[in-house]
Amino acid sequence: MSKPNRRRVVMQQVRQKYTEAVGGEEVEIELADGHTVTVPHPLFAPDDWKDRFDAADNDHDRAVAALGDQYEDFRKHGGDDNDLNLVLVDLQHEMRDVLRSGGKPVPTTSSTSSETTQKPSKRT
Repeated sequence: MSKPNRRRVVMQQVRQKYTEAVGGEEVEIELADGHTVTVPHPLFAPDDWKDRFDAADNDHDRAVAALGDQYEDFRKHGGDDNDLNLVLVDLQHEMRDVLRSGGKPVPTTSSTSSETTQKPSKRT
């Protein structure tokens, strides 16, 4: 129970709120041929993933850091390092917007089976 003049938060509830706001802790990226690769959402990426990504000097190194053992498969299916980095930048912008909104979903454009969708905005 909370003491007077103190706020109590339940960590799992806060994590769940942000997980729902960004659509999950992992992001599935669909390539032109329909093959998919998965990266952690930057908001939930483990520290070692962030360290590898932050230490990368160029698009190729960032793509390798982001995908790890999926990188060769990514390239085999036509994946482009620069395009992957555009996706990651977009995810970082989404993360910034969600943090600014206090964990409320914000409008974003994502692709699901080559179909553009919008997350509903809950702005008041």
